[in-house]
Amino acid sequence: MAMRSVPRRDGTVLPRLALAILLFVLTPPAARAQIGDMVKKAAKTATANPTTNPGQNPNAKPSTAFGPELTEESLIGVLKGLTATQQTLAQRDELAKQRDDAYKKQSATLQGHDADRQAWDQANRKVSDCRRNVFSDQDKKRQQIIQQKQQQMMSDPAQRNAMMADVAAFQQQIQPMQAKGDTAGIRKATQDYQRKIMGPGFDPKADTAEADKQCGAEAPKPAWMVEAEKYGAQADALNGKIRDTESKAQSDGVAASGMSAQQYAAGRERVLNWYRGGPNHTNVQNFSQSESDLLNKHKSEIDKLSNVLT
Repeated sequence: MAMRSVPRRDGTVLPRLALAILLFVLTPPAARAQIGDMVKKAAKTATANPTTNPGQNPNAKPSTAFGPELTEESLIGVLKGLTATQQTLAQRDELAKQRDDAYKKQSATLQGHDADRQAWDQANRKVSDCRRNVFSDQDKKRQQIIQQKQQQMMSDPAQRNAMMADVAAFQQQIQPMQAKGDTAGIRKATQDYQRKIMGPGFDPKADTAEADKQCGAEAPKPAWMVEAEKYGAQADALNGKIRDTESKAQSDGVAASGMSAQQYAAGRERVLNWYRGGPNHTNVQNFSQSESDLLNKHKSEIDKLSNVLT
């Protein structure tokens, strides 16, 4: 096959190889060094990225933007974690069904009682306002007692020391109750502490009796209202369990993966981005050919975890 050639200014033909040699000889040394560096950099880049995926999306973030690439070992760890999360969230779904059922029962119980509820609220509003005023007056009287004791402590070191000792003893008493969530014990301890500070005149039961005397007692709740509030309380309790289960699902995932929380989160994000990446899995981020092959190898397992990847 004849060598392709280019025309020379004198009309003769110079082969390309000879032209290249000629250009190299005529190029200044500094320029030749720059060209050599460019060639070396290109070769180094090609060597460092042997698994570049030709189907990458130029508009997506590069693979390195999301941490280290997944390996067979790290991907297996992430899949174990996602499976554990999925199992725990199945409990959440059951709790959500029970909560929704409680809300439906509450709604059905309240249906048709709007007028009854308004009448009950109106009948109790005056009584409630009156009782609130009575309690407010009693609180003001107690506040005056506290201020008097504070003034006495300012001028009497012995009383001040005694009060500080009482505060320390009270805090020490309720600490274990707070740790156990013993609200009834905390309430009683608080009342005993307040009674010690303000004397025998502090009596919540006597306050209620005085409010009953001045204002009358509130109208009792009708049966339908009691039942509706029962279902509402059930729904509220289930909401708390749902939140706890969702939090547990994440910690269960980390534990099952055998990875640190940071490693698991980074690996999970890569799987999530791949799963949400559309037909070519590159809508969010690009993947090297080797990582893409690894994820495709485990595609059937990843698809089974769709409810924790959406």
